[in-house]
Amino acid sequence: MEVFPFLLVLSVWWSRTWDSANADSIIHI
Repeated sequence: MEVFPFLLVLSVWWSRTWDSANADSIIHI
């Protein structure tokens, strides 16, 4: 199955996106 590579990429993308959102929120505050 190719589910694991997909989840790995999704998890990396999500963590980076979440970090960016956190940084933006801190900057806006």
